[in-house]
Amino acid sequence: MKRYLIIPLLVLLIVAVGCKSTPKADTTTNNTTTDTMKPPEPQILTHQYAGLGDVPDWVLMPVGKIEELPDFKGYYVFKESFSGRNLEGTKIQAQNFSIDDQIARLVSVRIQSKYAGAIVGDSDNAEQYFEKVVKSIADGRVGGAKKYDEYWVERRYFKNDGSIDKDVYEYYLLVRVPVSEIKAAIARAFAGNKPQSKEETRAQDLVKDALKDLE
Repeated sequence: MKRYLIIPLLVLLIVAVGCKSTPKADTTTNNTTTDTMKPPEPQILTHQYAGLGDVPDWVLMPVGKIEELPDFKGYYVFKESFSGRNLEGTKIQAQNFSIDDQIARLVSVRIQSKYAGAIVGDSDNAEQYFEKVVKSIADGRVGGAKKYDEYWVERRYFKNDGSIDKDVYEYYLLVRVPVSEIKAAIARAFAGNKPQSKEETRAQDLVKDALKDLE
């Protein structure tokens, strides 16, 4: 009777060992999908003076690099861009841009983005005072702003899988403002926001120190 029991037990043991040694199917999948891939760099299809010359360097440069060029020593530079599927419509957007009306806002945004980090953490009063100064600049006037150049390109953008996404006309305006005019705007902002307490005086000193390269 024992002999008959041993055989089924051996069969079960063999099956169990076999199951244990059978490698598990690899259920992992390749996580590299088109969502995590970067699309190809945009391609310039044509531009304002195609066939006559190259796209000007400033069109492809960030503002910080433009300001390092000899023509912009002593200036703050602003590069505004307008885009659309139709060239004429994009040009009209650019033509409707009023430098005199918009430059104070652009200057205030530039100052805020560049210097806000130096203010954060000093004190709540300093941050509040900085916001007052920035708002005063945005609400005021900044003189001396001039359009330096303008240029358009047609650029092709791609999807992550490399297929064409869209073709877009981009119209660029390059505006420069003398640093002296920005200093004057900041001085007016300080004059219009005189400290009313010791805390605000300290806050003003902190903000002035952060903006010292523009005063």
